[in-house]
Amino acid sequence: MDNASVFGAQDNELRLEVVKTNSDAVIYVIGELDAYRSPELENLGSRLLGEGATSLTLDMARTTFLDSSGLRAMLTLRERLLHASGQFELANPTEAVQRLLSITGLTSEFVISSTHRAQDVGDQGESS
Repeated sequence: MDNASVFGAQDNELRLEVVKTNSDAVIYVIGELDAYRSPELENLGSRLLGEGATSLTLDMARTTFLDSSGLRAMLTLRERLLHASGQFELANPTEAVQRLLSITGLTSEFVISSTHRAQDVGDQGESS
């Protein structure tokens, strides 16, 4: 069963789009993931895990800004998934995301790909 949802703020600050298929979830992180907005990502990820997601992908192709709070939210979700024997992946990170991962030395902490397993499902997801 496919399920697409949109969460987040107006304008271009941060928008989180979710596509869920069985136990796989993809969160499209659109806009700025900063100290003010990172709790939205953590809360959404926690909710998806509580609903039975065992695989979580953050598609960051449209992430325009990432700060240390956003990075902490990503690390927190990663740790929760790995602790539950799940899978966590970053897909399509922008230059801004790659730069912060490189500066902090955390690139090797993440599975990073240029595509993800739910790419085809994501292309069919709803957006607003």
